[in-house]
Amino acid sequence: MKTQLLNTGKTILATALLSAVQLSATAQTSPCDVPIVVDVQTQDPLCYGDNNGWIDLNISGGIPSLAGDPYEIRWNKNDFNGMNQLNGLMTGTYEVVIIDSVGCNYSTSITLEAPPQIIIDETHVNPNLTNAGSIDITVSGGVGPYLYDWSTGSSTEDIYNLQPDIYEITVKDANGCEANETIELSLVRRVQFGGINSTIGNNTSSRDLGNVVILYPNPSPGSVMITWGDLDVKTVRVLRNDGFVDKFKKISDEQRLEINDLPTGAYRVYLSTFSGATITRSLQVMN
Repeated sequence: MKTQLLNTGKTILATALLSAVQLSATAQTSPCDVPIVVDVQTQDPLCYGDNNGWIDLNISGGIPSLAGDPYEIRWNKNDFNGMNQLNGLMTGTYEVVIIDSVGCNYSTSITLEAPPQIIIDETHVNPNLTNAGSIDITVSGGVGPYLYDWSTGSSTEDIYNLQPDIYEITVKDANGCEANETIELSLVRRVQFGGINSTIGNNTSSRDLGNVVILYPNPSPGSVMITWGDLDVKTVRVLRNDGFVDKFKKISDEQRLEINDLPTGAYRVYLSTFSGATITRSLQVMN
């Protein structure tokens, strides 16, 4: 009886030890214990609208396949499936799932974003019979600093002492992205006296006039308030950036521009004065 009990005890002990070894072996050989490691290198598109961004994935770890591709690579854009290097990319979000040979996976989301579009706002004063004209520009977007190249050969932001003519400006940012604007100055034979316009000439520059004009809110969901101080504003035009005229409106005393019927997009607002000045402002419509 003692031998039987002893044997029974040994059998129970051996069974317990065997179970522990099996559990330990199972824990040590779990297929996903070795993580998939991904080193992500990216380059954003250099200019607004460009498609020269790229993504490079350096994948290691996990249990790679010994036959064929070591990992399965699935992108949210099917054209890129199986690729660890993507080129010619635009602004956007790129999602990827990487799967090793035993089904373990790693997922990540990568966002590329180009700089905002370069916008040139301009205010100009037309020359009259006694005073030369001037052009003031304000640049936003892109990546500063900016370089200025005028058709006159000037490399300054603003130009003065101008006669009636067509003037072209090319703005280049630090990434080499460019924006262009053409401004035409015409001769004003009549100057309205009174208010701010009685000082147009040597005492009032295009920059002085531009500082008076304010658009708000911008971006706008439905209507825009425009203030211009004592300027003798005659008309306001709203143009899309491609030059298509969407609105031509004479200003009312309310100084409110209704834009509910304009589709979402980028626009230019042109204010013209009786004394020959033109002020340009950018407007983002969010209808």
